Amino acid sequence: MENASIEQTPLIEKHKAFGKVPHYLERIKSEMKTCAEKLEEEKLKARMPPGTRLMTDNERIKTLEELQHQKTDVSDLLFSLPLSLKTEALKAKKRELEAKLVENERAITTFSRKVVYIKDDGQEVDPKAGIFPVEVAYQKPPTPLKRSTKAPVAPSARK
Repeated sequence: MENASIEQTPLIEKHKAFGKVPHYLERIKSEMKTCAEKLEEEKLKARMPPGTRLMTDNERIKTLEELQHQKTDVSDLLFSLPLSLKTEALKAKKRELEAKLVENERAITTFSRKVVYIKDDGQEVDPKAGIFPVEVAYQKPPTPLKRSTKAPVAPSARK
């Protein structure tokens, strides 16, 4: 009885495109993908401050390596100074080297980020030649609310 029912079911006729995604669906899928890519690009451009460009990873890494090298040079100079700074020239040199070290550390912190916007002047960044981005675009964090430092006055004390 079971064998008879199996033989009676008609075979599904397969055409040559059987089981394949239709071309119009593939076309729509590719159009949606390109549209999504364009939207993503527009979002990135909208977030970019005017007059700036996104620094490429190669530029950022080269600059970061050069800054690390400069940091070691400045710290070596700073440590080579004598412990007792008796003259004003030595004291001024120490202040200058410390200021350079702090500036260098800030730059390293900035260029360690994945996304760095720099001023778009059409020039490639070349740390070996001493061409660094002059201005790095920062997105300012919101300013915190200032709290009053005055102690609250009791209502009975006000007159």
